[in-house]
Amino acid sequence: LAGAFITVLNPANQLKISRDSRRKSDLRQIQAGLELYRSDNGSYPASITCGSSLANGTIVYISNIPCDPKTGNPPYNYALLTPSTYRLRACLERSNDSDGSGACGTGVYYTVTNP
Repeated sequence: LAGAFITVLNPANQLKISRDSRRKSDLRQIQAGLELYRSDNGSYPASITCGSSLANGTIVYISNIPCDPKTGNPPYNYALLTPSTYRLRACLERSNDSDGSGACGTGVYYTVTNP
């Protein structure tokens, strides 16, 4: 019973859970913007930068690309693999996250790709 209280009341772990949820949400938001961009432009952008916008001319797909909620650095990792394929990932803080795979730091990567 005492172990359950420690788990529930562990504020450091709760913050990690919250930041990891934010990372997943951020990547899904970026993914949605990338898909709109590709739909209009025929390919994905060569690069994206945390804190900047994803736009083409007057069309803005994301006004402010999210940065990592804890540090902002390193930003989320975007790699354009081909004009029609990308990988976007974040390093989660919790190594036991069921959505993660592949070790990064003390956690695991959460990855999204083009659908």
